[in-house]
Amino acid sequence: MAAERRKRAASAMITVVADAYLAGVSTRRMDKLVKSLGIDSLSKSQVSRMAADLDAQVEAFRHRRLGEAGPFTFVAADALTMKVREDGRVINAVVLTATGVNADGHREVLGLQVATAETGPAWN
Repeated sequence: MAAERRKRAASAMITVVADAYLAGVSTRRMDKLVKSLGIDSLSKSQVSRMAADLDAQVEAFRHRRLGEAGPFTFVAADALTMKVREDGRVINAVVLTATGVNADGHREVLGLQVATAETGPAWN
């Protein structure tokens, strides 16, 4: 039971660090954030390892097998503009998403793509 609580706490911390990282929070501010969570320090290499773990999860999601909940009777495409980190700076980007809904009402994100603008080539 205690091990499961630690695992959930570690997972929650990784989520907080990932959200802050994606929002472009500086290393110095990240250090203050984790100290407020009761953690003495978080090294750049620890943040890098967390980011690498997240990259692996994103890659697994992007290459998963689709259609186990399908066939999808409804497919929607949408875009969301947000700030992202690129080459050490924060820029505006567009997240293009495709969502499918099957006959039972089960909704699943079919895919997503980050682009610099909502254009025809970006959607392709």
